[in-house]
Amino acid sequence: MIGTLWGLALAAIAFFGLHLLPVVSGLRTHLKSRLGAQGYRGAFSMLAIASLVWLVWADRESTRLNSSHVSESRMPSS
Repeated sequence: MIGTLWGLALAAIAFFGLHLLPVVSGLRTHLKSRLGAQGYRGAFSMLAIASLVWLVWADRESTRLNSSHVSESRMPSS
């Protein structure tokens, strides 16, 4: 599943969900009280970077797989 458009969709959901979850649920306040301000920023930054890397990788993989599929389908049959 990873490397397909489904993988890209999951990566996008993870990236945007990570950024929306603390705002919508009030999770940020709870995590800041448990981890401290610096700990929260560090954990959030690491998760944001990881999800961004996953999103970029999934985009490249889906584009690569899609373009190879298109080029194969345009080849004349023997």
